[in-house]
Amino acid sequence: MKNFIITMFAAAAVTVQAQAVTKFDHTEAKEDRTAMIGATAYSTDFIAVDPAKSYRVKGTFNNPGEVEVNLLFGVATYGKDQKMIDVLAVSPVKGTETVLTADVSPEDDTILVKDASAWQAKGISKVVFGAKPDMSDLPNFQLSISGIKGIEKQGDAWAIKFEGAVGRDYAKGTAVRQHFDGNTFIYSVNKQLPPNSGWQTFEGILQPVSADDFSPFNAKYMRRGTALVKIIATSIPGNKVEFKDITFEEIK
Repeated sequence: MKNFIITMFAAAAVTVQAQAVTKFDHTEAKEDRTAMIGATAYSTDFIAVDPAKSYRVKGTFNNPGEVEVNLLFGVATYGKDQKMIDVLAVSPVKGTETVLTADVSPEDDTILVKDASAWQAKGISKVVFGAKPDMSDLPNFQLSISGIKGIEKQGDAWAIKFEGAVGRDYAKGTAVRQHFDGNTFIYSVNKQLPPNSGWQTFEGILQPVSADDFSPFNAKYMRRGTALVKIIATSIPGNKVEFKDITFEEIK
């Protein structure tokens, strides 16, 4: 599988040598190419990155089927501990910071907060605990286990109702914030591949962590806390896509 080369050049803040990706999960080798077996293929090996730098991800793809495919190509992000940085951990709704007005137990399905007037009762969202106004808590993995079901003003407080148990144990006065769900990975490339369209090369640019862009559908910026990445390629609706010549390099 010599075609799948991940290239990165060493920089002052990052010591990463050129490395080859010898395996992509959920794939099968075919001479000079690899084909997805499932809906998503991702490199097995981690690549160390500096979230303050920019990178280019590039690859060549072919849709050999008879149905148009939506190709999503980019990276999955991880912390130093190799824990994936889920989008919910880094997608706060600015202006929703408030505090608990009562203790919370794991079995509770409702929490009471001081002010939820800026909270949004739409989409898929959760609550993070231990929130900080300057966002220095991100990525914050102290998420409610269940998603938010409703928001209601109750006297001097606001009730945040969940689909199930909160799953967390926190005391009155703990700072909380609303976070939205979004893209599982950072999709730097989002292209439609017509059937039997032949090999096409695409590339995307990953920019340093943004100071003020917290969109759950971010496709341009490294996620906060990123130290490692894996290359990913997803096809929708899950049809087989072939790929080769995958590269990842720092932009100097």
